[in-house]
Amino acid sequence: QNGLPLWKRPVEDWGWRRWSEVEFSGLMRFKNPGQVYRRLVAAGDVVYATLGFDRPVEALDGPTGETLRRYPGTEHTAEILHDGGVLFLVRNAANDPQGKTVMAVRAESGEVLWQSKGYRGTSGHGDELGRHTDAYLTLGDGRLFLIDGDEVVALDAESGRETWRRPRPEMEKDVFGHYRFNHANLCTLVYHDGVLLLGQMFPFPDNLNRRQQKEMVLLAMDAASGKTLWESRGMSLAHFTPPDVFVNAGLVWTLRKGDVSLLG
Repeated sequence: QNGLPLWKRPVEDWGWRRWSEVEFSGLMRFKNPGQVYRRLVAAGDVVYATLGFDRPVEALDGPTGETLRRYPGTEHTAEILHDGGVLFLVRNAANDPQGKTVMAVRAESGEVLWQSKGYRGTSGHGDELGRHTDAYLTLGDGRLFLIDGDEVVALDAESGRETWRRPRPEMEKDVFGHYRFNHANLCTLVYHDGVLLLGQMFPFPDNLNRRQQKEMVLLAMDAASGKTLWESRGMSLAHFTPPDVFVNAGLVWTLRKGDVSLLG
């Protein structure tokens, strides 16, 4: 109502020393693992977060910030989703940041409903941060979707069972721009009304070092089967981050290269 701060909680064990052996100086704004942005979820009056890079998930009271519950067994969580009283998490393996486990945990009790292991995710970094991979976990219509290497994977949200797997649009391998970024691994997954949308940057040489108007492919898949519905080209103004894809009023929105107009 008035913008005054209500509470603060410290996030311990954070910063470049937790995820890198090298300080990247003025490039720190680019040199964070992509997963750090997917560790905070609000559902009703409860906030779910990791209060440290390798800390377990905690449920915080929204009005006061006090810890309501900690979830043992969720250490090294990198991504959090919440739906229907269930937390869907992506955990990094303690001894292998690229090894990933997707799991479902009942938010009220902490009961682990299922775990699905053996995923690797993907990374847009070509330096030592490449070991901190991203799954881009997305939820819709009783399914979880994630990126695993060069493939898109769907899991049944009730059981964790893999229901389909299909390749991403094929790109030239190991093409890096400045600051050692692999643009082909900067992706976006969006679910809407039975359709899974994948936005993926092209690693063209003239795409890598341009600060604006980076060309992207937009792939629409049937969420139940992974079958391609249609494919289009678009453009993103994002720099060193995944492209923007929005859905509204039955249209998928991105940008058009050249005149930088909205494309629906």
